[in-house]
Amino acid sequence: MHVNSNSDAGKEPVTGQPYLKTIAASYEHVPSLDGLRAISIAAVLFTHFVAPHGPGGYGVFLFFIISGFLITRLLFAEQNRREISIKDFYLRRFFRLYPVLVVFTLFAVTVSYFRYGHFSLDEAFAALFYYANFLIVHKELTGQPLDFEAFQVFWSLSVEEHFYLFFPVIFFFLKKAERVAILAIVVIVACTAARYLMASAHPELIGTHYFGMLTQYRIDSIALGVLLAAMCEIPAGQRIVMLADRYWMLALAFVVLAAGFILIRDPALKTALRWPMLGFPILVMIAAVVFSPRHRLAIAALNHPAAVWTGKLSYSLYVWHTLAGYAAHDLLANPVLATAGAVFFSYLFAALSYFLIEQPMIRAGKRMRKKTGPHVPPGGPAEATLAG
Repeated sequence: MHVNSNSDAGKEPVTGQPYLKTIAASYEHVPSLDGLRAISIAAVLFTHFVAPHGPGGYGVFLFFIISGFLITRLLFAEQNRREISIKDFYLRRFFRLYPVLVVFTLFAVTVSYFRYGHFSLDEAFAALFYYANFLIVHKELTGQPLDFEAFQVFWSLSVEEHFYLFFPVIFFFLKKAERVAILAIVVIVACTAARYLMASAHPELIGTHYFGMLTQYRIDSIALGVLLAAMCEIPAGQRIVMLADRYWMLALAFVVLAAGFILIRDPALKTALRWPMLGFPILVMIAAVVFSPRHRLAIAALNHPAAVWTGKLSYSLYVWHTLAGYAAHDLLANPVLATAGAVFFSYLFAALSYFLIEQPMIRAGKRMRKKTGPHVPPGGPAEATLAG
C-alpha cells in the first residue's frame, strides 16, 4: 500500500484490479466504493422486501461512512488546488439530490391519495425540507402511525443534509487535516456520550428509532468517514491507514467488535458504543479495498460491472424502492413473484430516475455554476453520498 507520493505510482506489481496508488486526496475516481454502495443498497432491499429485521440499518450505516469519506476527500482535493467553493458545494448537492426528491414526493403524494384516500402532506413536507427523521421519531413516540411508509427512507437523507449544512463551512475555516480529524473525533465522542447519557436516563427509548434516527445521535456515523479522509492527508494517519493492508488488522477489528458486543452487557453502554465499534472494522475494510491490491477477490467483486452499476443507481434505488414494492404487490399475488417483481421495478424506476432526472439535472447544475470547477468523473467524489 502506497503513501502520499505520486512518484510511487506504477511501482506496485500489475494486478489487473483497480485501486488507488496514492492515499492523499485527488479528483481521481475512487474504485471499489460503488461496489460497497451496492452492498449497502442490497442490505436495504433485502430488509424491506424479504426480512423486516434484516441488515438494512447496517447498509445505511455503510452509506453514511462512504459519504463522509468521499465528500471530505473531495473538499481536500479542492483545497489542495485552491479551488474550494462553498457555493459550488451546495449547488452540486442541490442538483444531485433535490430534483429526484421533488419528483418522488409529487409521485408519492399522488399514489398515497389514490391508494389510501389521503395526501400524507406532513410526511411529504418532512421529506422536502429534510426533517423526516424527527417526524418519524415523533410519530413513533406518540403512537401515531406513518400515513405512507414510502417517505420513511428520507430519515437518513435528513441526517446527511443536517451534517452537510454546516460541515463545508467549518471545513473551510479549519483548513488543516489535523484540525478536521480532531473535529471528527470530537463529534464521535460527543455523540457516543450523548447516546449513553440519554439511554441511561431514559432506558425506555432503547429499542425505538430515537437513537438510530435523530441527527444528534447519528452524525458520528458520517464523522467516521470524515476521520478516514482526514487521516489520508496526515503522514502519521497515512501510516495507520496502511495497516489496513494487513490481515491481522482486519482480524483485530472484528475481534474488537465481537468482544464489545459479547462483553458489554449494559444496554445503555451498548447503545452508545454500537456505531463506533461497528465503524472500526468498516473503516479497515474500506481502506483495504481502496488503497491496496492485496485483496484481489474482494476488489474484483466490488468492481464487477453489475456491482458498479448498482452502486451508481444506489440513490435512485434507495428513494424509489418502496414505491416499487407497492407496485409489485399490487400487480402480483404470489409472494415470491411479488418480491422478484419488487426488485425488478426498483431497478426499472431507478434507471428511469437516473437517466431522466439525475443526470440531466447534474449537467444543468454544472452549466449554471458560474465557476467551472475541475472535472470529476461520474460516480466519483462529487456524487459520493448516501444519495449516490
